[in-house]
Amino acid sequence: MMCRLLGVSKSGYYDWEKRPMSATEQRREDLKPLIDFVFAESGRTYGYRRIHAELRRAGIEVDDELVRKLMRQMRLVPVQVKRRRGLTIADKNAAPIPDLVRRDFRGHRTYAGIARFRLERVVAQRDRRR
Repeated sequence: MMCRLLGVSKSGYYDWEKRPMSATEQRREDLKPLIDFVFAESGRTYGYRRIHAELRRAGIEVDDELVRKLMRQMRLVPVQVKRRRGLTIADKNAAPIPDLVRRDFRGHRTYAGIARFRLERVVAQRDRRR
């Protein structure tokens, strides 16, 4: 039925299925484990350009677009490492910064009081619906 949908004869399909792998296809299959190895060794951070460069350094002639295509087929997506920035180190000898605004950051209502108020409101609304 599938052959009929695709417009292919059965004998043509089975002839295609039994056909040996072409040299190009074989080369691509041989490159996949190498790409996977370099990708894993990089900690999953190398993209196709760096993997291409590593393969070229190893003496393997390969086009960068082929590496890109094979990585896409293998679903290899590099992670982007975020660089850590250093924290500011305070000077121990520096004078304290004056509070020019004089804001009061102490809470006047406690969290428990706010939660109790919200709970009472929810219970009151539920009782009104009954």
